[in-house]
Amino acid sequence: MTTVDNADSWWHSQPAERRIKIHSWLCRDHLTTSVPVDGQLEIPIPTERPDQ
Repeated sequence: MTTVDNADSWWHSQPAERRIKIHSWLCRDHLTTSVPVDGQLEIPIPTERPDQ
């Protein structure tokens, strides 16, 4: 298993609410000021809470 596999497993094991919070935290500063990197994969962030 690679580090990427470990990261994917960890990410997908998180509840949707937590993934939304992590994404919001990243967007506060880091993602809004950086430019996309060629070849970088998008993080599959849920846009809605599962109970909605």
